[in-house]
Formats: sequence, C-alpha cells, structure tokens
Amino acid sequence: MFNRLWLYGMAGMLAALLGACGPSSSLLSKQNDELRKQNLDLERQVTGLQEAMRRREAEVRSLEAKAQVAPAIEGADVPRLAEIRFGRYTNAVDTSKDGRDDALRLYLLTQDQQGHFLPVAAKLAVQAAVLIPGQEPRVVVDAAIAPEQFHAAYRSGITGTHYTFDLPLPKDGLEGATSLAVKAVLTDAATGGTFETQIALPLRPQAAK
Repeated sequence: MFNRLWLYGMAGMLAALLGACGPSSSLLSKQNDELRKQNLDLERQVTGLQEAMRRREAEVRSLEAKAQVAPAIEGADVPRLAEIRFGRYTNAVDTSKDGRDDALRLYLLTQDQQGHFLPVAAKLAVQAAVLIPGQEPRVVVDAAIAPEQFHAAYRSGITGTHYTFDLPLPKDGLEGATSLAVKAVLTDAATGGTFETQIALPLRPQAAK
C-alpha cells in the first residue's frame, strides 16, 4: 500500500532520534526521558515545516476546487476538505497499564481551506513502522478503516473535535524500538481526492524477553 521510499525517509528521521541510545537496555531506560524530549523537539520542528506546506497545499486545493464547482451564491467560499493532520494528543499509549505501549491513539483533524474542522465521509489507511538499530524499517501496523468505521470515530469534547482511532500494536517484535513513524492517507468520498499526513512518535522501550 505504501512505498518503501517513505519507510526509508522516515527511517532517516528516526535514526537521528535513536542516535543517542546505546545497545544496553539499562542505558535505554536511563536515557528514556532525554529521548522523549528529543523526539518532542524533533516533532515540533517537523510540524513547523509541515504546517507551512499544508497552508500552501490548502490554497492550491481550494483554487482547484473553485475552478471545478461554482457556488450557488456568488462570492461564497464553500467549505471543502483541504488537509488532514494529527492532533496534539496523538501518541502510543499503555491501555493495559502494564508499563508497555500496546496501542496507537490517533486524533485525526480534517480541515477546510480556512483551517476549520470539517466533518467528512471518507476511508482511511494507516501504517506505522518501527526502526530498531541494525535492522531495516519494519511495518507493525497496517490498517484499513472503512467509511462506516470512519464515521463512527467522530468525537467532540474537552480534547476538541476530531476523529479518534485506537489501533493495537503487536505484542511481540518491538524489543529495542523507541520510535514509531506513522502515516495516514485519507480518501474523500465527496471528491475522490486523497490527503496524507505523517508523524514520528516516541515509543516506550520494550524490555527484551
């Protein structure tokens, strides 16, 4: 579904996150706080660059849509999907409270050309890959979310308005991994257009068995 180019691109970014970590599991534990801080700093930098790109892409999509569909009221800027992005609370989580991250909790925002939340009908594909030192990037989550599931994921509350998805992480094979590269691709049911976003997330170090 997703090409290897993306995996290797995210591998380069995650390799920088992992550079401060040694092979020892005890050292990983001691450097966990520092690693999480580095991850968050990197995420903020990436988010800033992506935000500028999103605004530009939103302008282009808005102009293209205006050229295709004329509003019934002259001068009206009809809301249309322009971008998707992950909300600030998106993270790997420990749902069983056993000290191990066992799920991805994704907060997905669908926004119009003005940056406002816009409910949509859509299908969603999500892929997450881990990078473990000395190994190639490996996909651990590959989920396809149908339109009815997407509709049911709508939430509005104290954390804002968004679509929320909890995707399980595998129980095995995450030993030594401290980061995840997550990518989402949405297909808009109204236009058939596709929109994508990605994020690097810290992962609580998994103890070797």
